[in-house]
Amino acid sequence: MSRLKGAPGAERKRAFLVGTLVLAILVLLFAWVPLPGGDDWAVFYVAARRVLMGFPLYGEPIVRLSHYDYYYYNPPWLAMSLMPLALLPFRWGRAVLSASTLLLAALLLRRWEKSPYGPPKMILVLLSPPMIYLLRNGQVDALVLGGVFLPVEFWPLVALTKPQVAFGLALGVPRPYWRRTALVMAGFLLLSGLFWGNWLVALVQQPAPLANESNLWFGLWPLQVPIGLTLLWLGIRHKDERLLVASSPLLAPYASTHSLLGPWIALLTWLSPAQGTIALLTWWGAIIYRLNLF
Repeated sequence: MSRLKGAPGAERKRAFLVGTLVLAILVLLFAWVPLPGGDDWAVFYVAARRVLMGFPLYGEPIVRLSHYDYYYYNPPWLAMSLMPLALLPFRWGRAVLSASTLLLAALLLRRWEKSPYGPPKMILVLLSPPMIYLLRNGQVDALVLGGVFLPVEFWPLVALTKPQVAFGLALGVPRPYWRRTALVMAGFLLLSGLFWGNWLVALVQQPAPLANESNLWFGLWPLQVPIGLTLLWLGIRHKDERLLVASSPLLAPYASTHSLLGPWIALLTWLSPAQGTIALLTWWGAIIYRLNLF
């Protein structure tokens, strides 16, 4: 009996060691063969370094890339969470981010996938447009999605970090946790206000030169919102994280291709590998068509 009780703990320890080893190998690979792009990571990297040095986060350009001034458009606690990566050289910080993106996507698929098709579906995740865009641009959407592993009291905080990725989680907190959730949220907002003032107003008032160029809903908003509301209602009713996450990009006025990583992983849990392959090929075909590459 004691052996049976100790087995889950030993298995968790083994899984942690294996995950750490995989993460280390991926970091070395990404650092050894740097990916092209990384514009978004440059913004997050400099923002995190600004926190370290006590410089302002909002109201002035973070970096200048091509002929655009790039600003930081996320809450301060995201930049704070990236401070350990900002202590590393730029390439190594991005390597850790890229490796973490792959590992978190795998963990999320494992959390939601109930069939025995995990490995084939992980290949479909890796080859999907959101994953390619995430790795190429150095975005943090997978880190935000990893917020589902946090206690539910932190879900609204995760949702506010990137609403187009995780807004549905804010409304999926079960009723018994509402009071503690409100206390957590109030505490973070109070502390962030003490350090950064009225940062939300400062964030909203910043220019957004690329908003329309990269917005999936440009010209469509808010026609997609009813679909998002339906998914949100079903997610709340059935207490299903997949539906809560899938609703998020559809409820936001702005979303990019990499914002669809969560909905794509959620969709794969309802599809067979063959169906997922057809969906993936169709998706890439639509992208190629839009880029006029035929």
